[in-house]
Amino acid sequence: MFTFDPITTSATRLQALKVYQANSEYFRLIGDDQPTLVTILNDAKEVPIGKTKTSKHFRLIKQGQAVIGVCDWITGYPTEHGVYLGLLLISKPHTGLGQAVMAQLFAQWQQEHYSEVELGVVTTNVDALAFWTQLGFKETRRSPFQFQNGHVAEVVVMQRQL
Repeated sequence: MFTFDPITTSATRLQALKVYQANSEYFRLIGDDQPTLVTILNDAKEVPIGKTKTSKHFRLIKQGQAVIGVCDWITGYPTEHGVYLGLLLISKPHTGLGQAVMAQLFAQWQQEHYSEVELGVVTTNVDALAFWTQLGFKETRRSPFQFQNGHVAEVVVMQRQL
């Protein structure tokens, strides 16, 4: 069982930064050489147009007392019954933890009466595309996306029913 703690204090932001730094390949793919606390602060406040902070969930993923990842999701987006997963970073990728975290989140979101999950994956992130496909996500479209750092990349938008 995992817990999802809000990233709202200096201490939790530093813990999130360690997870970000453990995922240097992801940040390279989005054109960000080295994530910093500014990256964390920007991620914490990013909300789609028309959504409020109450629908944003920027969380440390903990297994017991150990921080194992960071995730970020928006409820009620892009549809009223949808969840948009903006970020999933696991400190030690390829260990099965990502699948276990997502199984728990899928169950939670179903209990909260959401029916679909959408996310975007940079087309050059082959491992992530394989991961999400394995979890039952299907490509719905491709579009350019501009990251906070100004980098633009083609993104595969994927969706899965709950």
